[in-house]
Amino acid sequence: MNKKYAIIGGGGHARSITSLFEKTNNIIGFFDDNKKKIVQNISNLGTITGINKSHLIELGITDLIIAFGENSLRRLMFHKLIKLSNFSPLIHPKSILSKNAIIKDGSVIFAGSVVNPFAIINENCIINTSVIVEHNVVVGSHTNISPAAVILGNTEIGENCFIGANATIRENIQIGDNSIIGMGAVVTKNIPNNCLVMGNPAKIIKNINPNYVVFR
Repeated sequence: MNKKYAIIGGGGHARSITSLFEKTNNIIGFFDDNKKKIVQNISNLGTITGINKSHLIELGITDLIIAFGENSLRRLMFHKLIKLSNFSPLIHPKSILSKNAIIKDGSVIFAGSVVNPFAIINENCIINTSVIVEHNVVVGSHTNISPAAVILGNTEIGENCFIGANATIRENIQIGDNSIIGMGAVVTKNIPNNCLVMGNPAKIIKNINPNYVVFR
């Protein structure tokens, strides 16, 4: 079946998502509650609040892609829309995935990223440009890993986490749910749930609300 996609959201991350389609014409358009949003030459299909299943069928849309970098909003959209459409994983042709890796529904893998054997990327994650996910890593649902981060083997990252650009997480580490790892941090110890972590070596700066907003 030839998949036809619609993007949920019309911001900067939506423009990044379009790079995954450089050689195809499979994007029908995008939805955003701001009717003035423009995403390159892609059609604005209307508001997110107005999406329903019959409308998606009428437009020929088979799959949705959520284009919000903010975890809490992306998670909300995923749970709201999962009953209306498919959320197949989207993988850039210039990424490298082991045949033994598992990429679950709604997750997006950007160019230059490497996902090694027996890694599991759970639902609705962002694996951004040039991220390295080593063997036997588990990434929890709705987690966003920023460009050039390195996650070493046998590490477990919880749900709804944010890993900053160029961060490194050493092997056999556990990162709790909703935690944020700052840009360039080097994590050498386990991190509990709901923590903001920064530095080299990384230290817990403070406890945070599970719905802490990263992109203000």
